[in-house]
Amino acid sequence: AYRLIENERVEPESILAPHRDGTLARCVGHDTILVIHDTTSMAIGGAQPEGMGVLDPGNTSGFYLHMSLAVSLSGEPLGV
Repeated sequence: AYRLIENERVEPESILAPHRDGTLARCVGHDTILVIHDTTSMAIGGAQPEGMGVLDPGNTSGFYLHMSLAVSLSGEPLGV
């Protein structure tokens, strides 16, 4: 994972593109799509990594993850 993240030739957009495109393709043909949102805190144990934020006054290292899930009206998951 570190080699992937630190590789200057790898762009986040190129990693996410197939997932985004798949989600869009699965949404085609649905008249209505629900996009459900949730935010959760992701605590990182141990020493605070450089550049990592804190979640609370106790200085717990971590970040807030905001996710969106597209689903059809019948409840079929279409993508994140």
